[in-house]
Amino acid sequence: MNEYINGELIENTYLFCVKRVSDSEAAKDLAQDILYEAVRALSGRREITAFYSWYWKMARNRLYQAQAQSRPAYRVGGRYRGGHRSAH
Repeated sequence: MNEYINGELIENTYLFCVKRVSDSEAAKDLAQDILYEAVRALSGRREITAFYSWYWKMARNRLYQAQAQSRPAYRVGGRYRGGHRSAH
């Protein structure tokens, strides 16, 4: 861990996810993805000046991405939009 990634941030990340995702296992997976992205960004050469602002914005974006991927596809004008096209 480092000065930013600590037990409190890990717990708050999980709580952020579990409040927004109905399945606790999915919330754990999402929290892990968010924390991994933060660790990856901190270990890179990119400087993050306002870490916590960046972190929670990135966490919301990861949540939105996860929700978009789990959303069922719908047809618009013969084309599938959103989610993944089912094999049916």
